[in-house]
Amino acid sequence: MSAIQKLYAILIIIALSLMVVIFLGLSWGFPLQMVIFGDIACFGFAFIMTIILLISTFTDDHK
Repeated sequence: MSAIQKLYAILIIIALSLMVVIFLGLSWGFPLQMVIFGDIACFGFAFIMTIILLISTFTDDHK
């Protein structure tokens, strides 16, 4: 894996971890709309970064 691919993987892990923390916010009294919006935003970011990571992995020149 190149350095940029490792960065993409780290960003995906951070986004998914943040999604879990936001979801746990329901028990801390966060409003449901905020939790839903935050989870959708984090999941969308992680999904897009996963697609980018897969494309960059398949198009890597293997030098």
